Amino acid sequence: MESDCKQNVKREHAINKEQDLSREDTFHLGAKVIIKNNDGKILVLKCDKKTKSYWDLPGGRIHVGSTLEETAQREVAEETGIADLANVHFLGMVPPTVRATLSSGLNIGIIYAFFEATVNQVTVTLSHEHQGYEWVTADEAVKRVGYMGATSFLLQE
Repeated sequence: MESDCKQNVKREHAINKEQDLSREDTFHLGAKVIIKNNDGKILVLKCDKKTKSYWDLPGGRIHVGSTLEETAQREVAEETGIADLANVHFLGMVPPTVRATLSSGLNIGIIYAFFEATVNQVTVTLSHEHQGYEWVTADEAVKRVGYMGATSFLLQE
């Protein structure tokens, strides 16, 4: 049987560990895809939320057991109906500039992996998450979605 002293030390250690974790930030991983058509224009998606309206690149958060590239392909297919991306390649990661609040109330940062891909398909079938789309120049894409730290990737030739 443990002494009261040892039990108190264990309890105190558990409380200190929980307090340490509460100071740590939490992050999710996601993937965004810069999709270029045959004219070199980039696909941007229109999002109308209750509190704001903005433009975004196709993409989303990673699922358990998925790779970042699988996430990119899945999200593009779900959000745009485009299932035949070509020349998919990894561009890099972006430190979190986007934060989201989960249903639990936890505020998380999202670290995005950026990919570039080309597509021959010109038909876009939007999911319920988006209300419009446009194919725009790189400069226009920067104006619309540069908030995610994507500027350097959007301007790459």
